[in-house]
Amino acid sequence: MVSDSRIKVLHITTHLGGGVGKALSSIVTHEQQFNPSHEHKILLLDDPEKDQFVSICRSGGIEVLLKSEYFDIDRELTNADIVVLHWWHHPVMASFLHSFPKSPIRLIIWAHVNGCNYPCLPFGFVNKPHNFFFTSPFSLENIYWSEQQRIRVKKKSSIVFGLGELKFYSSFKKTSNKKFVIGYIGTLSSSKLHPEFIEYCYAVLKKVPDAYFIMVGDISSSNNIINKAKIYNIQDRLHFTGYSNHIVNELSQFDVFAYPLNPKHFGTTENVLLEAMAFGLPVVVLNHNTEKYIIKNHKHVGFKVDSIDHYAESIKYLYDHPDERKRIGANGREFVRNNYTFENNVKLMRNKINSVYEFKKKCFEFKSVFGEEPYEWFLSCLGEDYDSFSGSINEKLILTNDKRKILEERIKACSPILKEKTKSSIQHFAETYPNDKYLQYWKKLLI
Repeated sequence: MVSDSRIKVLHITTHLGGGVGKALSSIVTHEQQFNPSHEHKILLLDDPEKDQFVSICRSGGIEVLLKSEYFDIDRELTNADIVVLHWWHHPVMASFLHSFPKSPIRLIIWAHVNGCNYPCLPFGFVNKPHNFFFTSPFSLENIYWSEQQRIRVKKKSSIVFGLGELKFYSSFKKTSNKKFVIGYIGTLSSSKLHPEFIEYCYAVLKKVPDAYFIMVGDISSSNNIINKAKIYNIQDRLHFTGYSNHIVNELSQFDVFAYPLNPKHFGTTENVLLEAMAFGLPVVVLNHNTEKYIIKNHKHVGFKVDSIDHYAESIKYLYDHPDERKRIGANGREFVRNNYTFENNVKLMRNKINSVYEFKKKCFEFKSVFGEEPYEWFLSCLGEDYDSFSGSINEKLILTNDKRKILEERIKACSPILKEKTKSSIQHFAETYPNDKYLQYWKKLLI
């Protein structure tokens, strides 16, 4: 039985930015107000670039410990009843795992990437803690696990969404406009967007000539989209708004929320898709990854499509049938209300924390999973690109210049996410660990 005293829950995360910050700040402040049995605290391994969610937590009575402020990590671990480690393979977290403190703890690991694509979740890592939280059932499809490993994972894991409060979005209404607006919100690089995104847009414009696209997200990674749009001469149909902290303003302008993502993307809960549905917009997604678990019924709560033509036809259907836009949007809102309830998600998390409290504390180590050196930490989650990168530094495989060149060309053609500036990319790891010669070698190949 759980004791009458408050269970002290220590969350350890690299930072409180993006989707993790939105979800975690919402969850812990809600618990602070409505759950007297748990006491939450957050420890950041890196100082935040933006303090929006740190401020929300502190205003809600949650203690947040920053890297730039002194804290004794061993003492914090010892005082905690439960430790929740928030993971997405950030290079700073990789270093922390390598030198993980020896203090006995009860441990939950909460993955904020799907783990089926880079960064891939090693079975050994998932098998370590007392419980492992996934944020999408798609994670259980991981092709890098054996069937026996998959059975083991299912027994000791839970699906707890990295979910923010969605009721807020259902209280707003769409503004009227003369244009037919197709909206997208999120990362604008090819690590998240489909590499043929412009081809998708062009196919729509051939069927709906007066369609207009609004792209919401950090424009620093939008050059490839803009340049490709110029090739198809549709650049004047794309409007980039930049990053937004108040996306209801953008959602209110959309007629359709279209979300054609890279088949190898890292996303998981997909809060922005759920927010669009909660707002009452009809949505169009591709039939893969985490999206296929959210949009389950064709034309009932949204469109789940299999090709560029199917995508364009679906949007044309919504353009031609405004009443259907309203009906599908209303169905989607009701679906989110019934299946992605913030309170139910928090209650599930709370119950899983209580179940882990029944275990004895123990010590953990992660070197056996990720290795000793920074380049090994990077390699450990590579998935399909592993052989190219590891082979390029294997002296037994690069006996000739021709073989080296082949491997280097494969590295240059690696997954788009590895070419990003951040997002656990090779550049991200190389700049975090400038003394690692292998990381620097790979970085030069990709820049």
